[in-house]
Amino acid sequence: MKRFEFNLQSVRDLRDSEEGRARAVYAKAMRLLEAFNVRRREIEQAVEDNLGESLRECSKTMRSDWLTRQRELLAALKDRLLSMEPEGLELKKLVDGKWKNLVAARQKREALDKLRDKQQQSHNHQAERNEQLTMDEMASLRASSPRMT
Repeated sequence: MKRFEFNLQSVRDLRDSEEGRARAVYAKAMRLLEAFNVRRREIEQAVEDNLGESLRECSKTMRSDWLTRQRELLAALKDRLLSMEPEGLELKKLVDGKWKNLVAARQKREALDKLRDKQQQSHNHQAERNEQLTMDEMASLRASSPRMT
């Protein structure tokens, strides 16, 4: 019997490359989101540093101009964090969309993999059956042929 050949292999290869592209696009979106999160964490760290410095300075005699500057800096940092929220939401939507595309591409490829596996199993079963039939036929011929003694 001839060896197994999946008749939809070209479609399966196409699905595999689509999944690879979807994986690359998702990875790029994740890198964008991570870069955004790094920027956000830097601002949050600056807020914490500002508050920590303010607490340390509270124990000393403070100048009103320094306190005013610290408040303005804190307000600017908080405004920056607030202004980043829409970008963060947009990036999260982008990542979610790319994830859904990746999952869809993976499911399409896996469906073809299952079909290929079923066809392979069927082919193997048929090959075993043909081999058994051949052996049975040989045994029958041997049993029915006159023996020479």
